[in-house]
Amino acid sequence: MYKNEVEFEKAIIEQLESQGYVVERNFRSHLGYDLDLFGQKDDRTYSLEIKMDAKQLFDALSLASQYRRLTEVDESYIVIPEKLLTDELKSYASQLGVGIMILGKEELQIVVRGKSLPIGMDIGVSCPSKVIAGSEFHISIIVSNVGRKTLLNTEVNVLEAYPFKFLHETTSKVVSLPLGKSNNFEFAVRAFRNTKAGIYPIFYNVKSDRVQTYRSTIPIKVESEL
Repeated sequence: MYKNEVEFEKAIIEQLESQGYVVERNFRSHLGYDLDLFGQKDDRTYSLEIKMDAKQLFDALSLASQYRRLTEVDESYIVIPEKLLTDELKSYASQLGVGIMILGKEELQIVVRGKSLPIGMDIGVSCPSKVIAGSEFHISIIVSNVGRKTLLNTEVNVLEAYPFKFLHETTSKVVSLPLGKSNNFEFAVRAFRNTKAGIYPIFYNVKSDRVQTYRSTIPIKVESEL
């Protein structure tokens, strides 16, 4: 039906677009992988590895299992002609969490649904138990990657509010935080002089690509100047 992979890919793109996908060819991921096709639909993203040679199916399956771990990708698929589909291929794909799409005489179909890997972060805080009005101190906000994908563009923002003044930047950012790793975001702070004794909040938020923004406060006990 298709003379070569170029024609096959063109037919796949037409089918995807007719089903409401926005498709990009030769997409370059943050880890340097070149995806055959990158699709977006309903706030979900998809990598699609195209193969029409039976000898290359398991190569495609292996690559797709890697693409599944990319932060940019929700679900990873191989796309093949219907005639190449076997129970063996479906079994391996299911074990790897990789999806399979087939294109035959009719429309493009999903025969094995790809499975998503979680993206997640855990937040910890280190700060003094108490500070003296007029003094300088440091707070640390520790972000840990507890998901199964790299965290990208992780950013911590602190918001100035009485009775605290941040001495340097109020935003700190790391481009990439790998699986199982943590990063310590440290901020220098001064408590205003003549602050009345009490417990005051430091407001902060943590953002990372494709992760819901985390917002919280750090209670700081301020004691009057000696």
